[in-house]
Amino acid sequence: MASASILYPSDVISHHVHHHGLIQQKRPLPPRHIQIKLIVDINLLRHDPIIDNYTNCFSVQQTLRFGLNILQNRNNLHELLASAFTRLGINMPSASYNTLVQEIMGCGLGIANRTFDSGWYCKVMYLHSTIQALLVESEINQETLMSRALAESTSEFERINNGMVAATESSIKEMIEKVKVEAGDEEKCMICLEEVEVGFEASQMPCSHVFHDDCIKKWLNQSHYCPICRFEMPVD
Repeated sequence: MASASILYPSDVISHHVHHHGLIQQKRPLPPRHIQIKLIVDINLLRHDPIIDNYTNCFSVQQTLRFGLNILQNRNNLHELLASAFTRLGINMPSASYNTLVQEIMGCGLGIANRTFDSGWYCKVMYLHSTIQALLVESEINQETLMSRALAESTSEFERINNGMVAATESSIKEMIEKVKVEAGDEEKCMICLEEVEVGFEASQMPCSHVFHDDCIKKWLNQSHYCPICRFEMPVD
């Protein structure tokens, strides 16, 4: 049986985070209502040790949306990023990955603070992270490679199309916030389709969508996706 190389997982070897624009406004907003849109571009490289050469294999892109309050808490940010980067095959933990998380946090908070200092508030902030990752290869036979690829493909298909993977209990406790619905902010809970009334203490996801507390907790115990925008909560 012929051998083959499996291109998974990968190690971060370089990264860069930069500000990609923002939507400003004068009206103050609490951190959980200020949205961060993080676009992550990952270029996967392969190393040929014989000629000591790196070649591009392929690139992937992931867009993450979360509140500024997540950016202000390193543990919550790490938990959110870990869910996305694990699916993309990025090895964690590592020194490069930890530095990447710190750079995303520092860049975003730095822009937010400078914006606030100038007398403005931002409704949406755009960040762009470019990562180069080195594919970690191991020699396996073709039958094993095909079996693993099929299993991972099936698992990913079910994850993406059904979303029936529960959010972690810790993320539900730490990332779901209680908010009091004020006049003008009332809306329907898109799970039960009943009104979230003024004065009601509702539960808000990091993406800022609001639901009845019982509704969203039951939902997240079955699916880690926001039922409205598909924001992803961390999974085991």
